[in-house]
Amino acid sequence: MADTREDTLLDKLMQGAVLAAWNRRFSVAEFDDVVTRFHNGLSIEVSDTMPAMEYVHQASDLKAMRGAINKLDAQGNPAAVAAAVEFVLEGLHLNRRLNKDKSAGGVRYRR
Repeated sequence: MADTREDTLLDKLMQGAVLAAWNRRFSVAEFDDVVTRFHNGLSIEVSDTMPAMEYVHQASDLKAMRGAINKLDAQGNPAAVAAAVEFVLEGLHLNRRLNKDKSAGGVRYRR
């Protein structure tokens, strides 16, 4: 099913809101090590069906991601960590630092 003009407009508005919220909390430079890891082959997949603990494990390898989770007061709650990880990845994508591939099963962030 093709997106309607209204769907496209809503997507653009949501992207703008996410980008504005992200840029109020973070700078792209804070995530240089994360972006470097993506340049070196890292990719992260996210989906609605992925267990929240999988996000915790993915984030634990990335120092800047752990810092972002703390900054967003999401530590200690796997569901909040999952939301924080997706927020950070989406912000990096919207700031043109990561590529994003959508599929029926979810999203893959890569460089």
